[in-house]
Amino acid sequence: MLLQQLCLLAVTGLPGIAALIGDPGSGAWERLVQSALAEAQAGRYDLSEEKLNAALTLAESDELRTALTLNLLGSVYVDLGRYLEAERCNRRAILIWDRAAPPADLRLCRALENLGRAYVRMGRYSNAETLFRRSLLIRQNASGVTEEGVAAALNNLGEVYRLQGMSGDAERMFRESLAFSESAGDPDDLDAAASLNNLATLYADQGQSEAAGACYRRAVAIWRNALGDRHPVYAKGLTNLAAAYAESGRRSEAEALYREALGIAEEALGPDNRQVGWILSNYAVLLRSAGRKDEAAKLDKRARDILNRHARENLLNHTVDVNELRRRNGR
Repeated sequence: MLLQQLCLLAVTGLPGIAALIGDPGSGAWERLVQSALAEAQAGRYDLSEEKLNAALTLAESDELRTALTLNLLGSVYVDLGRYLEAERCNRRAILIWDRAAPPADLRLCRALENLGRAYVRMGRYSNAETLFRRSLLIRQNASGVTEEGVAAALNNLGEVYRLQGMSGDAERMFRESLAFSESAGDPDDLDAAASLNNLATLYADQGQSEAAGACYRRAVAIWRNALGDRHPVYAKGLTNLAAAYAESGRRSEAEALYREALGIAEEALGPDNRQVGWILSNYAVLLRSAGRKDEAAKLDKRARDILNRHARENLLNHTVDVNELRRRNGR
């Protein structure tokens, strides 16, 4: 059975930027951005986008506020699957930070990481690696850098290595990232969850479904506690755990998880979001393996329509074919 796991890139742009915005009671821009940040953290990305675009208009005469708003907006666009818009926003933010901020400014890191996330989704791994490496170097050299920021940067670089087939380097990065996160002593650390998820995906790539399932379960527990059970990131975790269960022959448990993940993703992101397409694709594989070919065909068609439309809208270099993706990512 060939399944597609969903990677999780650690997002330092949203939570880490909150302290830079200022008191939400001090002005219209601050209120809009703080409200948009809360919407994004709750997985309500469409509402966040609306408020950030309004904030961007208010910030036009202030370069640093403009860059902060663009950074947040770029991160939201990545989560919405609108990668060209994410690239545009983050490139503008990077230009501003390069010109107006010190070379080791951590605000620059957030824009670099968000642009890297977009490039990973677009399959531009070498571009993403360059950005993640630059961000990691800045974070490691910065005075007073938080372990949390370094953990996220290590995780993101590890995921790029995994996607390029560099399994040893990827595992080393994921384990370093996890060690940083766990040393902070927070049982609901989101960076730890992202590292566990991606380490599990590496194990799944290698056919170690039991080890993958154990890591996915830990990640899912963290996301449920930290984000709640209606958040799209939690749905990604459920999808990956379902894939691991399917590989282990636990079909009924896998189907229940796919159904739950699909309901969450459709509610939070809409029925045509890329994440919905991936869930449908994996669910169809499970149904086909159980001999339920008619049901699988319906889900496959819907998944193919969503993923092909997403590819066209983002000007990706090929049309997404679900079956080809399964073959390319299979074991």
